[in-house]
Amino acid sequence: MLGRRRDIYTADRSKLSKREVCIISGVVVVSLCCANPFQRHYVANPAFPKEVSRPLSSPADASFASVLPEEYQNRYDELSSHGMQCIGEANWVGSRTGTPKEARQQAAKVGAHHVIHSQQYLNTTSSSVPITTPTQQTTYHSGGVYTSGGYASYGGYSTTYGTQTTYVPVIRHIFRIRSSFWIDRERTAEESEKQNP
Repeated sequence: MLGRRRDIYTADRSKLSKREVCIISGVVVVSLCCANPFQRHYVANPAFPKEVSRPLSSPADASFASVLPEEYQNRYDELSSHGMQCIGEANWVGSRTGTPKEARQQAAKVGAHHVIHSQQYLNTTSSSVPITTPTQQTTYHSGGVYTSGGYASYGGYSTTYGTQTTYVPVIRHIFRIRSSFWIDRERTAEESEKQNP
């Protein structure tokens, strides 16, 4: 009489845990939010004499005002009428709105005393980013065989390797950003006198 028994145990590592998906999502978000958008999109005013501008001592020296989109032009005209000079602008459409700290950093770089900023929500987009990770599946095989000579057992592991692609959702809120960088002409003249007595 012949008989055979076989037990199989499989350890499957091909599926990502929720924690792993969250970590990957965070990496994707960070990779999309690195550079200073004010610096990236800054365009200098060609009518402004660059030699008058002097870098400020620190980013904290510049004031930052966030206004509603419908108030932006009025604030722009108000600064112009009070002796301010717009030395450049940074306007763009995207999900990266920028922070007051980043605006002040750019202001310090170009020598601006004031920054006015507005953001207008446009829409929301969704997409997915493919993330490919290695997989490993280990299977344990065991069993026995009855023969005329007696009973023989066997056991062992087999491992297969591959890859798996997981699609991580990315949701982006899109805004229209307007920002302008200003100098106070009187303050600029005073700073120039101190640096060139």
